[in-house]
Amino acid sequence: MDNIEDVCSYYYKCEVNICPLDPGIADRNYISGEKVCRKILDYLEGKPTKLDEQIRKTEHIWKAKYGKKLEARLNSRMQIREAFRKAV
Repeated sequence: MDNIEDVCSYYYKCEVNICPLDPGIADRNYISGEKVCRKILDYLEGKPTKLDEQIRKTEHIWKAKYGKKLEARLNSRMQIREAFRKAV
């Protein structure tokens, strides 16, 4: 894998518990209220990221751990983007 900061500039300062770059992702749990990985949200929106390969490899894990919270966070993110588009 490339230098981790070249792949994800947030990695060393990130606060998410479920990270597709974490080799121990299967051992982590999501607790309601925790942050959701920005790169996973970008991936779900169809935006290409440098993490796409790793996100695809771990998709079954993070989808199971985030559950419906991921869908709600994605919907919220898309609503905010739409509101900004209308305001401009």
